[in-house]
This record gives sequence, structure tokens and C-alpha cells, in this order.
Amino acid sequence: MSKKPETSAPAGLTATTVKNTSPELRKRLLAARGALTVTQRQAASEAIMHHLRVDLATSPAGDVLQAVTGRRPVIAAFWPMPDEPDLRPLLTEWSGLGYDIALPTIAQRSAPLVFLRWEPGSPMRAGAYGIAEPDGTPACVPDVLLVPTLGYTGSADRIGYGGGYYDRTLADMAARGLCYAAVGVALSCARLEPGSHQPAPHDVRLDAVVDETGWTIPEALDTSPDGLR
Repeated sequence: MSKKPETSAPAGLTATTVKNTSPELRKRLLAARGALTVTQRQAASEAIMHHLRVDLATSPAGDVLQAVTGRRPVIAAFWPMPDEPDLRPLLTEWSGLGYDIALPTIAQRSAPLVFLRWEPGSPMRAGAYGIAEPDGTPACVPDVLLVPTLGYTGSADRIGYGGGYYDRTLADMAARGLCYAAVGVALSCARLEPGSHQPAPHDVRLDAVVDETGWTIPEALDTSPDGLR
């Protein structure tokens, strides 16, 4: 698996660091993503699913999955909002290939996410922000989290939607000593120019990011068994 090379940021995403830590950045990222056609987004989703199929086992997530014994590994994903990559066909495949799939729910505002088991045909309900989530399935703890990512850097620093739920979730899992890998799922128009974004102290860096062009894995990431969380 080759790491994704450095690329230039899309037009309009190279403002100052101050602006890139503000809601203005999210607006520009949303606009860049929204400018894609349906056909472009579908093609991007297919490409992302291909990269996950082919390279998940050799990504940082692969070490975590291989360390799971005595049970099915749990992969947490997300039900797509408009304009987000749609991984649902791959989730259906994984469900039949020995993985348990989970989807996030906001059980309490300003608290870590709770992940509920999902499989094809699971009853669904409208959760927070109108996003579909499993209805009445048991909670579980993920080994790998596929994290919806609005923007990201070459160091796998993530820009989310501003609610802080994934930052709180990953920080909580780390504080509890859980072994996990967090992989951002993004579109290539979300990649920021080097040096244009300064993460906040509470931001939790991802282990990798995958978009339709391939993988971004921080150079300094230690994926040896002793280096895992």
C-alpha cells in the first residue's frame, strides 16, 4: 500500500491559520464538497470502498483487527449525510465476512458517542440531526472507527462538523486504555494545504485518512504492536 502523495489544496481552502480554525473553513469545505456532481460523489464512494477492501489489512487498522481474538472484530462506520461518501455496500459485505458493524448514536449531548450494532435489515430510526441509526440493537465497543471527515491535513489532523463528538469519543477510548484505530473517510477536496490549519488542543489526530485517491498515513505513526494504543 502506498501513501498518498502531497497535493495542493482546492481553490479557496488556503486561507490563514486563523480562518482555517473558524466556521469559515467548514463553510468552504462544505461548499467544495457540495460542488461535486452526484456522479462524481458516487465514483468517489466506489473508489474509497475499493481502497478499504484492498488495503485495510495493511493500514494501521489492520494491526488492531489482527489483535482481536475470541470474537468478531467490530468496525464502526457511519450512515451518510448528503454529500458524504456512502460506504453502505461495503458495510453489507463486511457484515457477511466475519465483522460486526456498528453505527454511532448521540445518547447524550456533549458526551462520547455510543455505537450500536448494525446488519443488513436492522430496524432504523432517525437520530440526532436526522441521521439514521439502529433502533433497539445492542451497544458495542469498536476496534476500528471509520470517521466522517470534512477536512484533513497530511498529518491526519481531522476537521469535523464542530460538535466535537468524535474527539470526545476517541479521547475517552484512549483514557480507558482501549486498543483502537481511527481512520478518517473523506473526499480529496477536503485535503488542506500543508501549514494552513493548526489543530486545537482538544483535537484528536487520526491514525490514517482514506479518500478516493488513496491513503494518507502520518509518517511518524508507529504501527508495531508496542506502538498501538
